[in-house]
Amino acid sequence: EPITTNLAYPTENWVRLELALLFKGPPDAPLAEQIHQDIAAYLRTVSLQQIQGPRGFEYLKDDIQERVDLRSEGRVTNVIFRTFVIQ
Repeated sequence: EPITTNLAYPTENWVRLELALLFKGPPDAPLAEQIHQDIAAYLRTVSLQQIQGPRGFEYLKDDIQERVDLRSEGRVTNVIFRTFVIQ
């Protein structure tokens, strides 16, 4: 499912993010839902200025990968960004 939430600043900007999680072994739907909730909570703390441009996007990807690694305890091997839209 896509993650849709507003940014911390400016609050009128919304982000829509679709991710694919690559699991070691069989997929774990409850874990995937926890990861999505964690990413949505994180995105609510990010400002538009932090994620602008290629460097900002790379930082965002790295931060999300780090959060996924911590939450999944290594069971998710990769996070693939399918769509990323800011409105």
